[in-house]
Amino acid sequence: MIKHILFFLSLVSLSLYAQDGGGIQLEIVVPETVVAGTSFDVTIKLSKGELKDYSRFSQDLSAGFTASNISSPNADFTFDNERIRIIWLRLPSEQEIEVKYTIHVHQRLSGTLELGGTFAYVENGGRKFIDIENKREVTVMPSPDIDQSLVVDISDFKSVIGSDLPSGQSDFASVVRQEPVVPSNGIVLVTLLVHKPEGTKYLKLEETIPGGYSFEAIQTNRAIVSQAASIAKFIWMKPPAESIFILKYRLVPILEREQQPLLIQGTITYTEGDKNLVEEIEELSVSLEGLSSSQQKELLKTGIVADARLETTSAKTRVAPVETRSSSVLSVATLDKQDGIYFRVQVGAVRNPNFASEYFGEYDLLNDVKVEQIEAWYKYTVGSLENYNKAVQLLKQIHIQTPVKKAFVVAYKDGKRISVKQAMEAY
Repeated sequence: MIKHILFFLSLVSLSLYAQDGGGIQLEIVVPETVVAGTSFDVTIKLSKGELKDYSRFSQDLSAGFTASNISSPNADFTFDNERIRIIWLRLPSEQEIEVKYTIHVHQRLSGTLELGGTFAYVENGGRKFIDIENKREVTVMPSPDIDQSLVVDISDFKSVIGSDLPSGQSDFASVVRQEPVVPSNGIVLVTLLVHKPEGTKYLKLEETIPGGYSFEAIQTNRAIVSQAASIAKFIWMKPPAESIFILKYRLVPILEREQQPLLIQGTITYTEGDKNLVEEIEELSVSLEGLSSSQQKELLKTGIVADARLETTSAKTRVAPVETRSSSVLSVATLDKQDGIYFRVQVGAVRNPNFASEYFGEYDLLNDVKVEQIEAWYKYTVGSLENYNKAVQLLKQIHIQTPVKKAFVVAYKDGKRISVKQAMEAY
């Protein structure tokens, strides 16, 4: 009877709110009172604002509490080392997202459990965090089904019964991503060092692809590779024999698309027994090429490499960067001003101009491409024709003989762009 009364009291819930200036709202609904030896559900209600891509919610639990997933739409849910992680590489399309999970309470516990959490997301090329500062308290009532002399306060549980708890993983990461390298042609090279967890029967690696780039796999180690929307996937139904191996892919700028900041987020999923575990990929300013086997193991375990010059960024010690990214325009000639009215054919417009020279140099019709900067765009045009019909003929040739299918005719007057209609009326 006492147990039933206590359980009834636990139905009274507390709501915990966090909000930022971008319209993101987070509400956590938890019970006010629970009984040791039982479980209770937690509901997270997320109003995502303008967010679409990578986001993460994490919550630390005290020793003696474990968690399991009920419903986490489009997210990977994991619990290990007394921490809940809910990771979205891409958020659901719905504005309101609801996640539910169960927290299991050890039978010998008593006291007060504090629940808070941190919501992390990406905005304008940088990570942002919403910390729940005012933690809510859930009262854990002693179980009436055990000898009361065995009851342990939450704050003492780990020291009293710590030897019975799982030790957890101490390694730094299962996957390290080298800070993306941007050579002079603007095509981004991404290299990953992967550690295959022992005994896993399945392996999946997922990476977000920044807008304005296409994805091309280079070194896959026999993975099944696919891309859906902004997510690239490497999947092994039978994991590789190697315990540590390298993956590579490249990101190629897309014409007529704005190249978003190179902020890549990723996760690796693997099995442990009958559970799927998910870990985030760590990005470091380190050259993965040429590392010895022992250095690779050390990097995955500690996040550093011995006998290398180190620098500190954020809260981690990282190996010094390989090279500085280039942002200069390559040797595509600048478009000169001409007098009068004339027409050209625009064949591309990008925010990142570095790859243009190599791309256009492959096609005879585009060899004489010229560049002009209009606001934040680098716009590439060919020809210089006084007759509109000849410009249209050049446009048709470009559509037929090159892969540039979105080319179009543009008009100028004394070196300044005007509409084609204005140019035709001026004749």
